[in-house]
Amino acid sequence: MDKKEALENIYEDGSGFESLPDEFKKDKEIALEAVKRFGYALEYADDSLKKDKEIVLAAVKQDGGALQYADDIFKKDKEIVLEGVKSSGEALQYADDSFKKDKEIVLAAVKSSGYVLEYADDSFKKDKEIVLVAVKSSGSALEYADDSFKKDKEIVLAAVKSSGSVLEYVDDSFKKDKEIVLEAVKHAYDDALKFADDSLKKDKEIILKAVKASGNNLRYADDSLKKDKEIVDAAVKQDDRASQYADISLKKYYKITKEIYIKTEPGGRVAFGKLDKTQEELFYKNYSKKEDIDESLLYLANSGMIAECEGVINSGKEGEEGNEGIIVFEKDLLIEIPKKNNEYEEGVYLTYLSLSKVSIQFEFEIKDKKEFDPKQFKEISVPIKLPNIIEHERYRHPDFNIVIDYLYKDKPIEEYQSHGYELTDRGYDDQIIFFEVKDGKTKILYSSYNGVGKFL
Repeated sequence: MDKKEALENIYEDGSGFESLPDEFKKDKEIALEAVKRFGYALEYADDSLKKDKEIVLAAVKQDGGALQYADDIFKKDKEIVLEGVKSSGEALQYADDSFKKDKEIVLAAVKSSGYVLEYADDSFKKDKEIVLVAVKSSGSALEYADDSFKKDKEIVLAAVKSSGSVLEYVDDSFKKDKEIVLEAVKHAYDDALKFADDSLKKDKEIILKAVKASGNNLRYADDSLKKDKEIVDAAVKQDDRASQYADISLKKYYKITKEIYIKTEPGGRVAFGKLDKTQEELFYKNYSKKEDIDESLLYLANSGMIAECEGVINSGKEGEEGNEGIIVFEKDLLIEIPKKNNEYEEGVYLTYLSLSKVSIQFEFEIKDKKEFDPKQFKEISVPIKLPNIIEHERYRHPDFNIVIDYLYKDKPIEEYQSHGYELTDRGYDDQIIFFEVKDGKTKILYSSYNGVGKFL
């Protein structure tokens, strides 16, 4: 690769610099082009360029957060820090402590990103000018302001107009203030109403505004308003899932659904099985000669000829809480070494662990129109019971259960089964292990990680 090709490998968003050979990370022209497109590329530049003011200035102008990767000398350079906080207030977090006491720097930072008030000197958390600018930029900054401002109506009103969810942090008197709460529910997705005083959860005007902003706010409304069809209609119009929070007397008018979203790390696919005599003989032939393992043996991992399961995971025993419901073990699928006369069956076993960060999302109708009961939601799970010597290179020993199906009130969830929902993943890491059980002992004979394997 020459310099021209290296420059072409830096894409519009600056990505590609990280993967360049080290010689190009020392090249000022290439590094400058990268940080102009993506300030955080400074992290991958050679240390000599992290001491170059032109490079650092370009990086923090693109994204102030890049200051964290600059040489410490620039964290004390006012020109650099000022440009950084103007680009992204996050730079204040990485600046020298002296700048956290500098009003010009702090004012520029909170104008850009109000929440960085957290990193400012305590004196500025008591400065009304600074706090007002911060909460107008990001209402969440109120959390870090001096308590006196949580009782200041001008500050509180500005904060909830920026982010209604900060109602959580205001003085209790404002949680009873209709003007404040109305503004909060207009500028929040579905959590501001939760923090309002109970008296305002009975106020039809407030609840109507809230459910028009997010139907799920119906869950926080007083029970009397969950019987009000105008309120419930508005909530369901905004989000049909809000029907689950309506009073039972109105549920007959709506389809009641529940959305399930589960994200776990790890999760994925596990396959396990014992080699038959022919396969075992072939394996030992490969093993004795330390030759490449036969493809037919590796194929077993994805052949469907051995026990396998795929899904998100949960941890715990049968009857305990899982992710969204209760763990129930599948009795007809086992991922464990079989036993004979209370001893492990001797032989060679294959374990396949294809794991990643995964998630699954689906929605189903609650036919009886009652509120979702997590105790009636069953996660049908397969416990993974493998010897402790079995480890995935990234996720270590698989001490978890794989969730393979779901029931609600002991009935299959039609929407889940008929649509065949697939896991969303970030890219799997595959571990294949062959181990033997002999004379009551287990021993790994072959291990492969992401296609690179060796006999042990």
